[in-house]
Amino acid sequence: MTPRIHASVTPTVGTAGEYGTWIVRCIVEEGELGSGDTLAVALPNSWHAWLRNSAKGVHSLDPTRPNYVSACASRDDVEIRCTVPDGSTDEYEKRTRDALAGPPNRCAYHTEVTVTQGTLRPGDWIDITYGDTSGGSPGFTAALHPNGPEPVRIAVLTEGNGGKRDLLPVDASPLLMTKAAEPVEIAAYAPSHARVGTEAACHVVALDAWQNPATSAQLTFRVTIAEGHATHPAIIALNPETGQCVVPFTPTAPGILRLNVTAQSDNFSAQSNPILSVAELPDERVFWGDLHSHARRSFDATGDLPFHYARDVAYLNFYALTDHVEGLSDEMWRDIRLASQDWYNPGHFATILGYEATFQAPWAHHNVYFRDDGDVRIGRHNGTVRDLWQQLCAGEAMTIPHHTGVRFSPKASNLPGGTDPNIDWQYADDAFRRVVEVYSGHGLCEYYDPEHPLAYQHCDFSLNDSARGPHYAQDGWLTGQRMGTICSSDNHQAQPGKRQTGLAAVWAPALTRTGIFDSIHNRQTYGTTGSRILLKAWVNDTFMGQETASGNGLSVRVWAVGTDDIAWVEILRGDLDAQRFDVVYRGEPQAADCAFTWDDPRPVANALYYVRLRQQAPVAGRVVQAWSSPVWVVQGHENE
Repeated sequence: MTPRIHASVTPTVGTAGEYGTWIVRCIVEEGELGSGDTLAVALPNSWHAWLRNSAKGVHSLDPTRPNYVSACASRDDVEIRCTVPDGSTDEYEKRTRDALAGPPNRCAYHTEVTVTQGTLRPGDWIDITYGDTSGGSPGFTAALHPNGPEPVRIAVLTEGNGGKRDLLPVDASPLLMTKAAEPVEIAAYAPSHARVGTEAACHVVALDAWQNPATSAQLTFRVTIAEGHATHPAIIALNPETGQCVVPFTPTAPGILRLNVTAQSDNFSAQSNPILSVAELPDERVFWGDLHSHARRSFDATGDLPFHYARDVAYLNFYALTDHVEGLSDEMWRDIRLASQDWYNPGHFATILGYEATFQAPWAHHNVYFRDDGDVRIGRHNGTVRDLWQQLCAGEAMTIPHHTGVRFSPKASNLPGGTDPNIDWQYADDAFRRVVEVYSGHGLCEYYDPEHPLAYQHCDFSLNDSARGPHYAQDGWLTGQRMGTICSSDNHQAQPGKRQTGLAAVWAPALTRTGIFDSIHNRQTYGTTGSRILLKAWVNDTFMGQETASGNGLSVRVWAVGTDDIAWVEILRGDLDAQRFDVVYRGEPQAADCAFTWDDPRPVANALYYVRLRQQAPVAGRVVQAWSSPVWVVQGHENE
């Protein structure tokens, strides 16, 4: 008979990213644990997620190293053996493991405690200590992100039951929670457009070192105007239950508006993103979103609250959860579709239904998005990107390639989808591939340059490198493909919209699912590394993302408003006949905004032009850039 176990965990709460010690006690309530019998214990996957898009090494190997696990029994005459299968003392682990409960996951570890001599009877117990410091280990780090109460899963494997795992039900499993750490910064998010005389809201959030809302913070802020004219409260207090507050403001004159928010008792301050105050809202406004992030249904991700983080912490206007399709069961996909519908709030928060297909080379990873709803699910497990295009309906779905030039870390050797996703641009379909993700948390895929500060190997998102070859956005453009630009985070811990890992900007007529989807489809987009820079570009009065005819002259018009002083702005020309890109203009505004027109003295017949800019100050250690969608100039063609 399988013994009945009662389990508890002490303490029940950890502080995000901080070392501690947690003891899981398993008491025998009925039956016996004898020689050869095993207890298997798994902390929530989120407690194993770590930096660089990895899991942390968890082990029973070296008592001096972080995340050391040990075990002891209540009876001196009982001997036990404690092991962490596939455990590691390395700081970063990329291996996908079978989970004690649920599908395989990069962050799935479990500890096995086997009785090697003696018998444990009712009332006896085994303690499994996560973060045993007696041998010099600093302890075990708590989860990086609060995720609500999460069960510690426990199974019993008895010698006489053929090794079958008897898993404690969830409702009998002890629960662990994570709380945010102390605040280290604040952020202020405002709409990019506001109407003069109409009240709007700037959202302020206190963040800990892991960009969680710091719910323990007790802060009061002084609000001032850095630029522009508006009425607003002079003092505002943070809500300690949420780590957030709202600053209501009303623009009183047209122009650029920026708010300063400064904590009165701590050294925290933030300036809002630039707000374009206008007498009447324009037909098209810029909205901010993250179209590429993951949560617990992906094999390499954790977290249950991505929609909450997107809307209520990062204050995005639109969002798409893109878990890996290869591991999505019908039930998981149904839940994602329902969540996308439930969180959709037209005019306030637009959700886009999507997933990621992790094709290997030569197809590359693509995210798939539906205009409304859809059930075509094709990934590496059942096809190629061409099979996907054949099943989708043009105008009702899009596929967006990303990190086309990445070379994944050798530590990810068992990565589903492989370690070589690099694209061959000859496989193309402009009906579906409408934009390209030129930057994400992984790094830059605009062009091959391993020395670029945003190259994969220089970003702290993962352990990756840049692959040499024609795998980048510029290479795709030179084949004639019509792709606009976006950026996204590719966050793997249910934190979409983190401020240094990429955002998509969309000029759209309305904050609705249809409005956002159609504007992306029309390539009325640009991307940034995460700062909410305002950017527009035209060629011969044709807006970015569109096509114009070549003629006697060509001019490029640029308007940009930064979140900081703009160090430089460049116009790049891709010569489709000569098969090359050149920086044909470079300006150094050294100011927060710029507007200019540049006339090309030597225009070519078949070309594309796009704009990129960089700001002076980095954010979270990364340079801040933005990339417009191109305008195509084609001989003998009219505007698209």
